Amino acid sequence: MAKNKKEMIPEERLAAALVPEEEQPYELPDGWKWVHLGGILDVSKKKMEEFTPDTKYVGLENIEKDTGVIRAVNADGIKSTKNVFEAGDILYGKLRPYLNKHGVVEFSGVCSTDILVFKTSPLMENKLINHYFDLPQVISFAVSHSKGINLPRVNAKDILNICVPLPPLSEQQRLVARIESLFAKLDAAKAKVQAVLDAHETRKAALLDEAFRGKLTETLDETSTAEDFLDEIYAVKAQLVKEKKIKKPKRLPSMTDEEKPFEIPNTWRWVRFGDILRIINGDRGKNYPSKKELHEAGDIPFISALNIQDNTIATEHLLYVDEERYNLLRSGKLKKGDLVLCIRGSLGKNGRYPFDRGAIASSLVIIRSYLDNDAMYDYISFYLDSLLFKNEMSKYDNGTAQPNLGAGDLSLFAVPLPPLAEQHEIVAVLDRLLGREEEVRQSAESVLAAIDSMKQSILARAFRGELGA
Repeated sequence: MAKNKKEMIPEERLAAALVPEEEQPYELPDGWKWVHLGGILDVSKKKMEEFTPDTKYVGLENIEKDTGVIRAVNADGIKSTKNVFEAGDILYGKLRPYLNKHGVVEFSGVCSTDILVFKTSPLMENKLINHYFDLPQVISFAVSHSKGINLPRVNAKDILNICVPLPPLSEQQRLVARIESLFAKLDAAKAKVQAVLDAHETRKAALLDEAFRGKLTETLDETSTAEDFLDEIYAVKAQLVKEKKIKKPKRLPSMTDEEKPFEIPNTWRWVRFGDILRIINGDRGKNYPSKKELHEAGDIPFISALNIQDNTIATEHLLYVDEERYNLLRSGKLKKGDLVLCIRGSLGKNGRYPFDRGAIASSLVIIRSYLDNDAMYDYISFYLDSLLFKNEMSKYDNGTAQPNLGAGDLSLFAVPLPPLAEQHEIVAVLDRLLGREEEVRQSAESVLAAIDSMKQSILARAFRGELGA
């Protein structure tokens, strides 16, 4: 009668795990063997239902994507049956395997049942197997064998069926040491580049802050004032009301000194957002398009927060309404150059509208200038990305589970308004300085991608027996 795996000695398990020659992915060096993972590695079935206060717990959220970093939390308050693991085991996230969450754990404890526990093996260095899980073809295998649409999971049986190149144990140990030595150098370089990337948003915020305090244009010889620009806006607004193109806007309260966030130049003025800009809600009544009235192709885009990417409207996932539905809408109709702002959910997400016409979802508002002036739009676009705007949002956000901002509250936001000529200069300076920052960001991301590519190259060479000393 054939022995089961528990009865076999390591050499017998190895012989039973060999992959037939016709199924072997590629040729290996002498002394190496292709084996099925399940022939050399076991999945622990040990469970625990009750935990002491100091028991360490690992959920999927405690395993970092791609890095192998595992952090534990206290199991106090954790309920239901959990898997048990020991130091040296491999923890592998079977839920959403495309996230590539796995690592060799350095402590003992319990984990989510959505995590497979691979025990240490006398045939294979667990650290080497853990590196093997990072190869693209292994991740693709796990993803292709996962089941479930919203919560795809790969089962242990499929993972244990993966073909693995098995070097002699001494070579495994050498490969682990070599991989970790090379990865340590790459990780050190990556940390420095990541620090540059992490500081990008801080540097951008600092530049915008200086811009809205008038610091970037201190040497500008400006003879006009914000009052001149406001008079022009008010004149256009009055004309639109007279021509019955817009309703007479509600009078907003004057700004008190306490509401002014900081000092601005004498030629500037603090104004309310709604004093200088139109805030247009979408049609939220009976004419609002249903899901079945939104189409994957058409001429009139229907914009949601999902479509706002990198301060513009991305065409990916764009849906459309037909002419009939568009004509029924009483408000929320876009025109080229409008700003689109999310006031529910992804609060503050914004972009410039690039198409001739369109309509907005109920989570958005249209920001439209009374003056057809690109500098004004660009200035406000920068304002929407600033820390000042975020601080204003924090004053009015209703604090519910889904962030929510009313159009009426948005109209009260404080805006530092410079003269129009100075707006042009601020936009030009910010375009130049932030353009340089963007080049630095892109360069840093390219370096990070190159480091990740180098790691994949190292692993590919290692598992082909081509990684020298």
